[in-house]
Amino acid sequence: MTCQRHFAVSAAASAGAALCSLLLFSATPAAAQVIVASPLFGTDIREYAFDGTFVRTLVTAGSGGLNNPINLRFGPDGNLYVTSDVGTGTPGLGAIKKYDGMTGAFLGDAVTGLTQPRDVIFGSDGSMYVSEGDANAVYKINPATGAIVKTYSGFNSPEGLALRPNGNLLVGPSSNIVEINTVSGAATTFATGTSGIYGLVAGPDGRFYSTSFNDKFISVVPATGGSTVPFSTGGSLSAAMYMAFGNGSFYVASRGNSTVQYFNATTGVFQGSFASPGAGGIAIRGVGGAASAPEPSSLALLVLPVLGVLVARRRTLTA
Repeated sequence: MTCQRHFAVSAAASAGAALCSLLLFSATPAAAQVIVASPLFGTDIREYAFDGTFVRTLVTAGSGGLNNPINLRFGPDGNLYVTSDVGTGTPGLGAIKKYDGMTGAFLGDAVTGLTQPRDVIFGSDGSMYVSEGDANAVYKINPATGAIVKTYSGFNSPEGLALRPNGNLLVGPSSNIVEINTVSGAATTFATGTSGIYGLVAGPDGRFYSTSFNDKFISVVPATGGSTVPFSTGGSLSAAMYMAFGNGSFYVASRGNSTVQYFNATTGVFQGSFASPGAGGIAIRGVGGAASAPEPSSLALLVLPVLGVLVARRRTLTA
């Protein structure tokens, strides 16, 4: 009986320790949301809190053959998809790398055989779209097989991608913003007034926002298209690359001065910046289909019933 009692108490203590470990583990990743890819100075992927506090290196340089990561997005499965461009322009060496969205573990190549993949985004039907700078095209890809199922061509160095509510795809080539009917493939001009576009995202207000390698501000265009106008004020954007929305702000990778700068998504006012060497691509955990880390309260709800069973078992053995 003594051994049985000792086992019950030890099991309860172990479960309690496990609960504490889970609560402590969940706190840090849940607070760390800004994921930054560096195509220069190490070619790794780093994780920061919204205020710019460095948390960890999520994906180390070279993991799974990662080289020159340009941009990254969370997929509907919660995993992180990264456009990996070897930087040489050699056909067939570019890829879309897939990593666990929470641990950063390499899960394999989602797409291979590319040359200069730039941006990646997922449609409401789960299809993957990839802009290919070298081929001047955008590919629709089956993410289950990595096969290209449709090619939209005729763009001059396409970069940023965004989706309209009607399912059409917006593409940011070297000038203007183009809208693609993903069914027919027909392309029309959606917005004018900017050039050198990299970042392109749908804002919380239904409008679309873009960054340009040539401009030192974020631009905005109405939800139905038209002319882009400056949106952000302040900051020191230089060679701005990709951007992402989260926590009420737009986060922009400013490669020219190796920083990430963030702006109020309602007013456009500069809020702050933090150093991130060679910042290029950027993503926000929980945006794009990724599931955030479980809240501590959720973990407690999972573990506490187990504690209850163990304590009840101890009382039975003691009686």
